[in-house]
Amino acid sequence: MRVILLFIALLCSQAHGMAPRRPNLSVDQEVAPYYQSFQDLAQTYGASFIADRIIFSFTNFWFSSVVGMCTYRGGSTNYVDFSSSAWGRGSGTFKEMLVFHELGHCLLGRGHTNTSYSDGRKESVMNSYIFSQSTYLAYRDEYLKELFTANVRYTAYSDPNGEVDRDVGGCTFGR
Repeated sequence: MRVILLFIALLCSQAHGMAPRRPNLSVDQEVAPYYQSFQDLAQTYGASFIADRIIFSFTNFWFSSVVGMCTYRGGSTNYVDFSSSAWGRGSGTFKEMLVFHELGHCLLGRGHTNTSYSDGRKESVMNSYIFSQSTYLAYRDEYLKELFTANVRYTAYSDPNGEVDRDVGGCTFGR
């Protein structure tokens, strides 16, 4: 079984001037509307994708607090796993936050952003922890703009053999 790494966040410059790619999709019907919304918003904000294909699945994680995980395999097929139990009991807002967070890793190359404003509000949906849904809804436009326009990307993960296969980010329930 793969080792779950929760906090990998390497940064590099965002590619400019590239037309956004629309990755192929293998997704459960429940995830499809959130994925489509993500793609539409990415196009609105002019975001470019770093992967060609995403496969979604539901699973039970070793750690019960983990609700989502992106496995980044370079520009080819990347995988997003969601906790079956968390998905089943989550609201539409929770699901949007979770899908957008994991696609932030797997499609936008985002790492975790665990900073907060002086009032305690999280600065990004890329926070390691799912935060207040009411806060997300109240500042949704701001969170979406930050998600799709932040000038950060992690570098490609590769070993000496040129193979890429890393768990690069997950999301857990808030504290």
